[in-house]
Amino acid sequence: MREWLRCPLRESLLSEGWAAPPNWDHRPVLWIGNAVHAAMAAFLVGADPDVGHEVLTDSMGLQWRQPPVHTAWTLEGATRKARAAYEAILETKYGSIAVYDVVAVERRLKYGTPDLVYRVDDGTEPGPLRVVDWKVRKRAPREMRAWDHDWQLWHYVWEVTQEWVRPAAAEVCVVILEPRVQVVIHEVTVTAERLAAWEAQAAHWWSLREAMNGAPAANWAACSLPYYDCEFKAHCHESASLDAFYVKESDDAV
Repeated sequence: MREWLRCPLRESLLSEGWAAPPNWDHRPVLWIGNAVHAAMAAFLVGADPDVGHEVLTDSMGLQWRQPPVHTAWTLEGATRKARAAYEAILETKYGSIAVYDVVAVERRLKYGTPDLVYRVDDGTEPGPLRVVDWKVRKRAPREMRAWDHDWQLWHYVWEVTQEWVRPAAAEVCVVILEPRVQVVIHEVTVTAERLAAWEAQAAHWWSLREAMNGAPAANWAACSLPYYDCEFKAHCHESASLDAFYVKESDDAV
């Protein structure tokens, strides 16, 4: 839904599997993120860091089946960076969450799949819930506060509320890879008023999407955002053929 809000046509193309040719300097960062996600999921369900390391190594090797080109990244270097990222998260509070306080790990809800839902042991029963979203970035984000109103994050909060109870907060755990690996945890307080406001606005956009009846329109206001252009800008505005200038990823692509 977040991609649809930016541009319905872009979301439609992405859902069909179309993408810009791989940015091989960035693709290993995506793979590191996938490996860290998998390692944390393995750790949280059993509280064994070694299992997480094994899963991480397997994930990196599997994703490296198509080695990146025109980049300084190597499998060994990327795996070391991924291990450092995983270990950095374990050094935060997430490394000491008790197994019995873990409510859900990458559990598919009706629409979304939160990375982690856990219960805080604050002396109350049953204790407040928190939703966590892992993020791996090559460099520090320009603006952490942008996550305060991130659609996906609030959608997770809404779905967790439907499934269990309203969380007290959502946490974005950002792992920054360069110039050195570090972890920043950005907390977004969840109140009944803020969640109700989000749900009221979401209902409007859900209705509008349904009313469009599968005919996606291009949102020209989103073709050039402050930090990056839409990857389909050449297709929409310069008649660049999808078949000639883009790639279509298969459903089983990693």
